Amino acid sequence: MKAIAPADIIPHQEYERQREAFRANIIALKQRRRMSVGPCITMVFENRATVQFQIQEMIRVERIFDPVKVQDELDVYNALLPTPGELRRYSFNAIHESHQGRDWDCYVTVHGTIDPMTGMVTDIGALDRLVQDRVIKPFDRQDLRQVLGSETVRGEVLAKTIWDRLDGYLSGGTLHNIRLVSARDLVYEVSP
Repeated sequence: MKAIAPADIIPHQEYERQREAFRANIIALKQRRRMSVGPCITMVFENRATVQFQIQEMIRVERIFDPVKVQDELDVYNALLPTPGELRRYSFNAIHESHQGRDWDCYVTVHGTIDPMTGMVTDIGALDRLVQDRVIKPFDRQDLRQVLGSETVRGEVLAKTIWDRLDGYLSGGTLHNIRLVSARDLVYEVSP
């Protein structure tokens, strides 16, 4: 998928004029790209339009006008875009540390050959069941200090634990990356 470039960003005043229509289109798009995984968790399969909306909103809310800072936003959000042969998904409230009050967003990247019949790298339903069984159910609303056997929960350890729980269990494709986001500046990644 083509990365979002500075030229793709709608200037601030123009974005304000068309924001409501743009937002309505993205909400409708995300409804079609949203999948429920249990009673408290939904996933949105991101694409170029949904990621551009996130960038536009971040620039709007934080009033980012410096081209260097705009490029920083582009670099962060372009990492969410799948490349050919990849499937990426975004989970909301996937893992909750009840004692620390953290919600984690978990991105799972799978690489592989696109199946010509389905147009997918892996069976999404099987991937959802795998994540539900091996990550969500064991971790959701649990004290992760007890689950991980550690006094403190470090994001990099949690990301590696999730990697270990998924690697080798996919029904198709290869696990390429686990990315956990706890807050805007707390990002943890594991790759082979």
